[in-house]
Amino acid sequence: MWNLIPLGGERVNDAYIEWAFFNCIREKNTAEYIHPGIGEFIFVGEYAFDDYQSEEHAFSIRVHVDDVDDLRACCLNIDGLLDRIPELDRISRRELADKLSMEAEELEMINLDCLDYYKQGEFDLSYYLAEDAAVEYVRVCYSKDGLPVEATFGNF
Repeated sequence: MWNLIPLGGERVNDAYIEWAFFNCIREKNTAEYIHPGIGEFIFVGEYAFDDYQSEEHAFSIRVHVDDVDDLRACCLNIDGLLDRIPELDRISRRELADKLSMEAEELEMINLDCLDYYKQGEFDLSYYLAEDAAVEYVRVCYSKDGLPVEATFGNF
């Protein structure tokens, strides 16, 4: 259940709490889904597509829902978001520089690794660091309005 809600950036609201609790008791359809523009999403606790390729980026997509009908609804918004990835990547790098004091050399060494998308439209862009780095990832969390609300880092 916790994996389905957008922790970080104070994005969890009453609607998410209500949905999360009622979601536990409803019957779910976790069938695989083939998105015509992306490919096959597999259910692994949430829906995942591991090999998305754009002109400038290669990353995975995680949609934090556990029902194929919710996935279909989210995919309507994900299409537009994918078109904005170059712009969002630039915004994320500015946020990481401003909020986490990452230097230009450090920003050059990271690549977008994952787009996490949540039921109400919030999303995260995660960048994984080298294996010998002190932390394993940096992440920028976005509101459902597409605005950055938090830059964070951590280990898995």
